[in-house]
Amino acid sequence: MTMTGRPFLLGWLFLLLSPLDAAGLEPRDAPALAKKWKIPLAAAQAVQELEAERPGWRNEEQWRAWVKRMDAAIDRVTSLAPESKPAWHAVMSHLQKNDRCDDDTKVRDRYLSHAWAARDLLRRKSYDCSAWLFHIPALIPATSLLYGRAAEAAPDRDQLLAVRGLRDSLVRDGLPLRSAARLHAQRSYWSHLVGQGLWQRLLTEARSFSQADLELILNGQASPEPVMVDGVQLWDVGYAQAVSDSLQSQWLMALLAAGQRDEARDWMRRWQWQRLAVPRPDSATSFNDEDDHKAARGLAWYLVEDPEDVDAYDLFVGYDDFSHAPLDTPIGHDLAIAYVSRHGYPELAEYLRGQSCGDVNLPPVSWGDFPAEFQAVRVDLEKEMHAVRSGPRNCEPRHSGEDAGSTSVARTELELPPALRRPDDKRSDDNRGKPPEPPLLPPQAKAALSEYQIVRYSESGDLTAAISLSEQVNPSGEVSGGGYWLHMSPDHGVTWREPLYLGLQQYAPYEVVKQSLLPLVRGRVLQIEVEVEEIDPASITFPPVALQTKRSARNLYIELSLDDIERDSDGDGLTDLLENQLLTNSHDPDTDHDGLRDDVDPFPQVSVKAPPVADVDVLRMALHEVFGYDAAAIGTGGPVDENESRDPLALLQSMRQAPQQPRVLFVAGNPAMWQGLTVPGRVVIMTPEQVRERNRMSGPFYPVTFNIWFNHARTKASIIWSAGWTGGTLRFEKEGGLWKPPTTNGWIS
Repeated sequence: MTMTGRPFLLGWLFLLLSPLDAAGLEPRDAPALAKKWKIPLAAAQAVQELEAERPGWRNEEQWRAWVKRMDAAIDRVTSLAPESKPAWHAVMSHLQKNDRCDDDTKVRDRYLSHAWAARDLLRRKSYDCSAWLFHIPALIPATSLLYGRAAEAAPDRDQLLAVRGLRDSLVRDGLPLRSAARLHAQRSYWSHLVGQGLWQRLLTEARSFSQADLELILNGQASPEPVMVDGVQLWDVGYAQAVSDSLQSQWLMALLAAGQRDEARDWMRRWQWQRLAVPRPDSATSFNDEDDHKAARGLAWYLVEDPEDVDAYDLFVGYDDFSHAPLDTPIGHDLAIAYVSRHGYPELAEYLRGQSCGDVNLPPVSWGDFPAEFQAVRVDLEKEMHAVRSGPRNCEPRHSGEDAGSTSVARTELELPPALRRPDDKRSDDNRGKPPEPPLLPPQAKAALSEYQIVRYSESGDLTAAISLSEQVNPSGEVSGGGYWLHMSPDHGVTWREPLYLGLQQYAPYEVVKQSLLPLVRGRVLQIEVEVEEIDPASITFPPVALQTKRSARNLYIELSLDDIERDSDGDGLTDLLENQLLTNSHDPDTDHDGLRDDVDPFPQVSVKAPPVADVDVLRMALHEVFGYDAAAIGTGGPVDENESRDPLALLQSMRQAPQQPRVLFVAGNPAMWQGLTVPGRVVIMTPEQVRERNRMSGPFYPVTFNIWFNHARTKASIIWSAGWTGGTLRFEKEGGLWKPPTTNGWIS
C-alpha cells in the first residue's frame, strides 16, 4: 500500500517540483501539430498540455490535482491517436521529465501492446522510458542492440549483466576487438566488474588476453567514433572516453587488492603516469570528466606508491559523500579505508566504511525473456555480487522484522466497539494527500494550546484532554510528523498541566484518529483510537517519495495507564517515558554525574565538568553555523547554574525553528568530542549502536550525524553533518594559531 496524505511531503514537493526544475518544451501550435502528425486536433491540444511548463506547487493537493489533469491528457492522446509514434513519444517525454515512467503500468502496457512498439523502443534516439524494455511481453530476438539498450535502461547493478550480454553478442557477431563497439563493451564490462566488487573475475579473465590486446583495452584511448550498434548510436565519444579513463584506475585497484603492487607500478610507468599534486576533495567532485579522471588518477598513484610525505587527511577528508569520490568502487573503498587506517585515522576509516555500501535497495530488473545462454551467466554473476554485498562489507539491506513502537510503557491494543466506529464515508482516505485538519477547539483551549499541533481533543466531565504531534524529541526526517504528547486540563481548559510524552511516534505503527467518538480518558486510563499505518523501512528515501506500509489496520484503540505516563521514578522533573527517549537514566536524576540534574543538563550524556577537547573553537563555530546557536552563549569548562529556571519540556534548542516549536538536538557522534561544553538548550549525544536500536524499537529516527576530523598537525579540520534530508560540510584552517571561520557548503534532498 502506498503511503499518502503525509504533511511532511509538502516541503519537498515545493522544492523538488518548482519551476526551476522544469524543462518543458516550447509550446507548439496545435492545428499545425495535428496536421504534421496526422492526429485529431483534440489529441494535439492534449500534447500541448503535456509539454507546458510545470507549475510551482505549494502543497501536495495542488500537485495531485496537476497529476490528475496530466493523466487525463495522456489518456486523450493515447486514445485519440493510438497509432501515432510522435504522439506516444510526446507522452513518454512528459513521463520521463517528471520521473513518472513507472507510475502507471496501464500506459506502459498500452504502448507495448502495439506490434511496432518493441522496435520503436529499441531504435529511437531518445532514452525516454527506456526501462519499459524489460516489460515487453515477448522480446524480439536477443540482438546486440537489445543488450546495448538494456545497458542504458538498467540500474547500475544490472548494467553489469547487460554489458556482459552485449560483449558476448558482439563476439558472436564477429566484431574485432579494435572496433569501437566491442572495445567499449569490453572496457565497460571490466569497469562494471570492479564497480560491483568482482575484481578477481576481472584479473582471471585478463589472463586469457594476449599482452597486445590487454594493452589495447587498458591504453586509455577511446575510439574517435561514437559507439554504434546495428546503426543506432548508443554512446558518444565522451562517454566512451570516460569509461576508458576510469578503467585504468580500476585496473590498478584490482592489482593492489591482489597484492601485485609492483605490477601496478609497471602499468603506471607504461602509461607514463607521474606524481600529481594532492587532489583536493572539494574540487574532485565537480563531475567534469577530465577533472574527475585526474583526481582518480592522482588518488590511484598515491595508493600504489604510498609516499611517506603525504597526510592521508589531505587525500580523503572533505567529501560530502564518499560515493562522490574518485575510485568509487567496493575495492577502491576498501583500499582507501586501509590507507587512512594505516596512516593514523581510525575514526575516518570507520566513517568511510559506513559510506561505502551505496544504494542496494534498487529492485533488480526482470531478465525473464532473455536467452538461456545469457541466463546462465546472469545467475553466476548475481551470486558473486550477492556474496560481495553480504560479505565483510555487509551491504545487503537490513530491516528489523520486529514491529516498531516498542516502548517502556505497557499498552493494550483493542478492537473498537461497533457503536463507536465511523462510517466508511467519514474515514480519512479521501483526505489523504491533504494537510491534516485540526480538531475543533473551544476558543479558550485554542488560545492556550496555540503553540501545539493538536490532532485530538476530548472533554469528559471536568477533565479536558488533547493530544499533539511534535518532532520535539522525535527527529523523523520528514518521514512522519514526530511523536505524540498528552495535554490535560482539570477545569475545562482554563489551565493546563505540562504536556506528557506518550512514547509513541506517528506511523510507528500508529496514527491517532482525529475525529473519534471514543472518550480520551476513562478514570486513570488513556484510550486512543488509532489506525495502524506502519511504514516499511525498506521504502524510505529522501525525499520520502511513495512510502510503503507493511501493516495496516482500522477500528482499533490502545489503552495506556496514566500512572505509567506520569511516572517520574527519580524525581528529576522528566517522566520515565521522556527519559527513555532522551537516553537518560530514569532511576538516576544525574545520568552523567556532573552535578546537573537531567532536567537542566544541556549535555545529559556528557559531563560539563570535564575539560573541553583541544581546539574546541571548531565545535563552537560548527554549532553556530549548523544549528544557529549564539556563539557567545556556548560555554566551556564548567557547569551552568543548577538553579537556573528552565522549562523541562521545552528542552530548548533553536535549530532555527520558531520559538514555540523547540526541539532537542539529537547528535550521532563521538561523545568525547562534546565534553565540557554548555549550550542554551539540550543536546543528546548518541552512539551508532543507540541510533540503530532506536530505529529498531521506535520507528524511523534521524539524529544529526556529526563527524569531525583534524589533520595530524591540527592545522586543518573538517566536519561532515547530515540530518538525513539535509546536510553539509564545514572546512576549517588555522592561521596564526587561531581557527578561521569555516568555508561551508550544504545540500537538501
